[in-house]
Amino acid sequence: MVRVLTETDIGEIVKLRGLGYSQKEIAERLGVSPATISYQLNRINEIAKRDGDDKTLLAFLFGAGLGLLVASVLNSGGNKDRK
Repeated sequence: MVRVLTETDIGEIVKLRGLGYSQKEIAERLGVSPATISYQLNRINEIAKRDGDDKTLLAFLFGAGLGLLVASVLNSGGNKDRK
């Protein structure tokens, strides 16, 4: 059975990518193939290029910024979950 990604999953992809996770690491966390992650990232990029929409860029920046904030909080708590 194919797992359908939700908007939350896609937000998680953006956040984790912004944190520097590889496509393989993101795929493992979400339980999907690396090809699915690649497809989603390419799709988001194409939408941004097509629309020329600053909102898409802002969503990426916000997702990455939020991800960095969360990582900072987790790292300050001594969480060494990510290798």
